[in-house]
Formats: sequence, structure tokens, C-alpha cells
Amino acid sequence: MTSTRPRTAALAVLDLARTGRFADIRDRFTPSLRPIVVAEALKAAWDAEVAQLGPVVSVGHPSSQPKDAHIVVVTVPVRFERGDLTLVVSVIASGELAGLQLVAADASKPPVPWQPPPYANPDRFSEHEVTVGDGPLTVPGTLTLPKSAGPLPAHRQAFRDHRRDPDVGYGRDHGPSGHRGRPVRRWSPS
Repeated sequence: MTSTRPRTAALAVLDLARTGRFADIRDRFTPSLRPIVVAEALKAAWDAEVAQLGPVVSVGHPSSQPKDAHIVVVTVPVRFERGDLTLVVSVIASGELAGLQLVAADASKPPVPWQPPPYANPDRFSEHEVTVGDGPLTVPGTLTLPKSAGPLPAHRQAFRDHRRDPDVGYGRDHGPSGHRGRPVRRWSPS
């Protein structure tokens, strides 16, 4: 896939949204996604943002980054009259869409890697990548164990979406080390 093709596809989606052509946006999705993308839902989401932020006044330079061997994620900064958002478009080699989001302007910035809070001592715990189940129901995660003699008093589980932030169930200030010597299992559903 050329580096300009995904950017061109993302800008085309933005132009279609600005001109109210949401059925045309739906038709750009991959054949497997097209039946579940509803043009009226795309319109409602776009109209809600325009109602809150006003019309688009400028479009920034799109940037792209490969997500994997098959998908390129393009981010397009969009300035509205009363605020900024980022259009995030996932594009496959054929130019078809595999995903579409309108997110807060800062959401498109790479996440800052998690760092333990100052009070945490990483020498006092260990982390191990684990999975539960197999096949399509496999759930990956991280098991955090204190480096102390047992018995260990508790086991905590978080079943939220941890793809972006595996510590979301605990907050950035707590993380795996903030549970006072208890083992922690963080789930990462895919």
C-alpha cells in the first residue's frame, strides 16, 4: 500500500461527511463490515459533533502509521469553529475502510507508556504475561505477583477493555504495584 493512498482515503471520508454523503462512507467499508455500518448512525454522530462544535473551519495534515501488516491508521486533525477533533480512519490495502472514529484531538497522540508511581518499588513485584482459555475466546493479560512469601491475601480481576491502558481498572496512580502486596490479574480482551 502506498503511503498516500490511506491518507487520500481518509480525506475522502472527511469530505463525504462534510457534504452529508454518509451512505457513500458506508460503501467504502470492507464487504464484511458494510452490512453492520449504518449510514444514519454515521450521520447522527457527525451531526452531534457539528451541533456542539460548529462547522469545520480547517483540516490539518493527515498522518499515517501501520497498525499491522494489513491496516494503516490515518489520523486527520479537524478544527471546528468551537473545538478540535481527530478523525481516525483504518484503511486496508484495497483502500477500503476497516474502522472509523472521531475522537478528542489529543486522543490521537501516542499513549505515554505506563510508569510506576514514585511510591512503587518494582523490585517488590514481578509481572508475567498469561492467557486464559484458547482459540477465539483466549483472553491475554498480565499477572502481577509480590515477591514475598505467602500466603497471599487476595486476587483482583478487572474485566474492562485494557487494550489502550491495561491499568484502567486501577487508575494511573495505582497500577499493579498499588495493591499492598496482593497479586493482581489485569485482563486484556482483544
